[in-house]
Amino acid sequence: MNRLSIKQLTIIPVIVVLVLLVFINYLMNKQLEDFAKSAHQHHLQTLLENASLFLSSDKYIPIQSIANKINHLHQITEQRYTLVDFSGKVLADSSVSQQDVATLENHSSRPEIKQALASQDGVGVAWRYSNTLKTNLLYSAKLITIDSQKYYLRIAMPQEMMFNSIKVYQTLFFVSAVVSVIIVLLVSWLIVQHINRRIKNDHYILEQRIKERTHEISSLNEISALLSSCNSFDELYSVLSQSCQNLFPEASGALAIYNSSREKLKTEATWGDSDNLHNFMFEPDECWGLKRGTSHIKHHNSIACSHNSSQAQFTNQLCIPLTARGETLGVLQFYSNQENYLDYHQVAVSTLSENLSLALAGLFLREELRNQALHDPLTGLFNRRYLEEAMLTEIKRSNRHGSPVALMMIDADHFKRYNDVHGHDAGDFVLQVLARCLNETVRSEDIICRYGGEEFVVLLPQATDIEAKEIAERMQQAIANSTLQFKDKLLPSFTLSIGVVMYPHDSEDAKKLIELADSAMYFAKNNGRNQVVCYADIRDKIQQQSLTEHIPVNG
Repeated sequence: MNRLSIKQLTIIPVIVVLVLLVFINYLMNKQLEDFAKSAHQHHLQTLLENASLFLSSDKYIPIQSIANKINHLHQITEQRYTLVDFSGKVLADSSVSQQDVATLENHSSRPEIKQALASQDGVGVAWRYSNTLKTNLLYSAKLITIDSQKYYLRIAMPQEMMFNSIKVYQTLFFVSAVVSVIIVLLVSWLIVQHINRRIKNDHYILEQRIKERTHEISSLNEISALLSSCNSFDELYSVLSQSCQNLFPEASGALAIYNSSREKLKTEATWGDSDNLHNFMFEPDECWGLKRGTSHIKHHNSIACSHNSSQAQFTNQLCIPLTARGETLGVLQFYSNQENYLDYHQVAVSTLSENLSLALAGLFLREELRNQALHDPLTGLFNRRYLEEAMLTEIKRSNRHGSPVALMMIDADHFKRYNDVHGHDAGDFVLQVLARCLNETVRSEDIICRYGGEEFVVLLPQATDIEAKEIAERMQQAIANSTLQFKDKLLPSFTLSIGVVMYPHDSEDAKKLIELADSAMYFAKNNGRNQVVCYADIRDKIQQQSLTEHIPVNG
């Protein structure tokens, strides 16, 4: 509703008041006239009663004396008195001289005289115009007896006297009406001003909300684009923290993601006053949102999630499960002390959670595909493709820091017989045992790759030849101590032949290092197997015997 229509609407009560005042004025005037008529009629009748008693108090009085008494009554009451005989002839009139009385016409046809003659009480009343006085009068006539003669005594009052008596009331009513209209106009004006202020305030609030919503939508679109463009989880966590801090300045929050075993969730990102939650871990059963599979908001007296016990200083808490492709990935958490803040922004938070779920699902899928592309499915170790990338990275790091890099080529001795005698499943089992032993003996920074078949390569950054040889011997010892219990039978043990090369001492080319390590490993196999051979120790022998061109032994 605009301002113009509101102003027009305020005219309605004024019109209603005016109509009511006109109607009430009509009713009041009618009532006042009726009341005045009745009161004045009663007054005239009283005067007639008193006058009749006054006139009939004496006996045998002449007409002149009666005329004098009538004039005397006129002087006392200021009313017109007329005495008419039974035939209608005027005998005396207080407003006409006695000489002119004879000229007055017969009054027998006057309404008040006729009514007095016809009524039982001998009283007649009439409202009519007087030709003698040239004005409207109220006439009241009464049949009286003087000296056993019947006469009509009539009294007349100007209607102006009656109307003058009610003018005071009409004036009071008019003043009241004017005051009422002024009050209605003033109240209407105040109402209009109040409504206009409310509308202006509502418009301002609506404009602010539209601006906020527009900013939210724009920000959410930008955040969605940024999240979908992230290439790593760390990048996504950074974008989320900064975006939530800007988009929801009155709220703190955190993002928790399931760990690899999906037994617990770990807080990976925080913003606002939630830094104490960083790296915090909790179980899924501690979150009502995860248990219910939908958003859970906690207000003052509602149930809070137990994993939020450290955030008890916030009266409002919101947990939103992050779900994509039918799988729950984590939970998005918001905290605020501002009343209804989370409720007001819940739509924006839900939209953000949906975009975040899709971005997380994309990163998880990308990581899964990358793991499949860079890992060997049988042993779980890195594959040959990853080795090539890792060697280039470690060689660059070695060049920057001047540190050595060791590389091992490992082969399981007589592995072929496991496949031939015990089957390929047994051979796969042996390779898995070998991969586990390698993982248990290398350092955390070392990189193990399955190169092909039963051959494995281990890349050892910042390791000397002595350290590399010690690690290789630990590998051999671990294999020797392992028990190959496959299904219901015990498989025979096996040994390892290991060749070791050093960067940059043996070669500065990654591909050449692989070839040299392979040559050192075959040298070990051709010279009794189950041994560790450093290429630097046999360089001269290999060159003399041209072992790089010979046909390697089987197994």
